[in-house]
Amino acid sequence: MNNKKLISISDLFKKSFDFYKNNIKILLGVALIGYIPILIAYLLEIEESLSLVSWIFFLIIFVLNFLTYIAFFYVIKETKEGLSEKNYIERIKRLFAKALGNIFPVFLISLLSFLCIIGGLILFIIPGIIFATWFVFSNYAFIFEGTKGKKALLQSKELVKGYWWPVFLRFLLICIFSALVSLIPFFGDILNFLLINPLCVIFGYFIYEDLKTIKSSNLL
Repeated sequence: MNNKKLISISDLFKKSFDFYKNNIKILLGVALIGYIPILIAYLLEIEESLSLVSWIFFLIIFVLNFLTYIAFFYVIKETKEGLSEKNYIERIKRLFAKALGNIFPVFLISLLSFLCIIGGLILFIIPGIIFATWFVFSNYAFIFEGTKGKKALLQSKELVKGYWWPVFLRFLLICIFSALVSLIPFFGDILNFLLINPLCVIFGYFIYEDLKTIKSSNLL
C-alpha cells in the first residue's frame, strides 16, 4: 500500500504553468518550428490527397512535429541541468540536433507503446486505456535515464504501479483542458500548438519526477 500521495492537481498545474512562463521564449521558438509548415499548408490550401506532393508535405509536417515533441523534453532536461545558451538561435539548433539524434529510439518506444495501446483498444477499449496509462512515461524514461525500447515501457509501468488512478485522472484532466482549448474559434488550434503541446510534456514531467521521488523513498 502506498502511503505517499502523488503531487496534487493544483500544484501540478501551477508548477507546469510556472515552468512554461519561465521558459516561454525557448518553448515558443521550438513550438513554432513545428507549427510553421502547418501554417504554410493552410495558407497554400494544401489538402490531404493521393498526390505525391501532398504526401511529401504531410510527411515533412509529421517529422517536424515529432522532432518538436522530442525537443520539448530536451528543453526540460537542459533547464533541469542548468544548461542555457545566450544565443537563442544556437540553442534552438542544439535542441533540434539532440531531437534528431534521438528520433529513432524515441520513435521505436512510441511505436511499441502505440501498438500495445491499439491492441488493448481492440480488446474492448478498457485494456487500451490501462496500457496508455502504464506506458505514458516511456519517453521520459529514455530522455532522462537513457532506458531504451521495451525496457522503457516496463520502467514506465513500474512507476505507475500503485498510482494508476491518480496518474490516469491527471492526464485525463490535461486532455479535457486541451479539448476545451480546441473549441475556441480560430485560435484554438494555434493555442494547442504553442501552449498545450509543450504544457502536456511539462505536465507529464512533473508527475514523472514526483513518482520517481516517491518510489525512491519507498526503497529507503
